[in-house]
Amino acid sequence: CRNPKLQHEKGSVLIAACKRMVLERSCAWKLKSDKIQKELVAEVQSEARDIEDLARLVGQHQACPFYVSREAQVDADIVFVPYNYVLDPVSRDGLLIDLVNDVIIFDEAHNVQ
Repeated sequence: CRNPKLQHEKGSVLIAACKRMVLERSCAWKLKSDKIQKELVAEVQSEARDIEDLARLVGQHQACPFYVSREAQVDADIVFVPYNYVLDPVSRDGLLIDLVNDVIIFDEAHNVQ
């Protein structure tokens, strides 16, 4: 989380605090993301980026990397995620990952149990 008010939080406490601030519309980073989302998504999708590059790029606009990346992946041609995000229905739904008509390639598939 890039929001200075939440950077000290971790895990479920961070998630709950983030959700609360988003619902209350009190997170300036999320509000900025909403305001310039189209432009940020286009910029994020303009080339292949790893998560650190995406966070840095979106952070330069003082917008939320989580919400921008979530929106950018909806119509992306290729998305790289840890395998547990794909296999766990709760994570998959939370990240808006739709597997209909998709090809899934697992690297290190021997770790999948």
